[in-house]
Amino acid sequence: MKKVLLITVVFLGINIWHTSVYATTDDRDNDGLSNDAEIQIYGTDPDRADTDGNGILDGDQVRNGILPLADTVNFSKVKDKRIEVDLSEQRLRYFGDGKLLGSFLISSGVLQRPTPVGTFTVQAKRPLVRYRGLGYDFPNTKWNLQFKSKYYIHGTYWHNNFGKPMSHGCVNVAYKDMERLYAFADVGTRVTIHR
Repeated sequence: MKKVLLITVVFLGINIWHTSVYATTDDRDNDGLSNDAEIQIYGTDPDRADTDGNGILDGDQVRNGILPLADTVNFSKVKDKRIEVDLSEQRLRYFGDGKLLGSFLISSGVLQRPTPVGTFTVQAKRPLVRYRGLGYDFPNTKWNLQFKSKYYIHGTYWHNNFGKPMSHGCVNVAYKDMERLYAFADVGTRVTIHR
């Protein structure tokens, strides 16, 4: 008897890619992924339902577009790193070794203070930055990737309105997504921002 494992990537609530992986019904750890898929595709342990120990079954993470071993990935070994920001979708995607490693909603600059468009590189990584200006002051902002003078991709704790322009030109990212992106990026990682 066989079962079908559907792997679906969802962007903006629309399924844009999926493939079927046919494998035997072997699922020793009952996490919703076949042993074959765990070994050959995800590198997870077919005898542990929660390989990374984060409290979420490996199969549930895959169904939600999360790599089960995301927190344990040694990004220093990843090659061909790049970050892409699509302003029309208000979405950031990042890639390594030719594979999509993450995708999430962001908040870019508002019309009066737009996020710059072009190809850049990460110039600096700063664990904490204080952002302040007329009418705002956000101290201790975590996980900051400078890609142009005065412009960053950074964690954001002062709003949860991702998917809509909100910033003074930076790329705002939810903390839950930014920590991993910060670990992934190196000084010199290519950043492409387009409409």
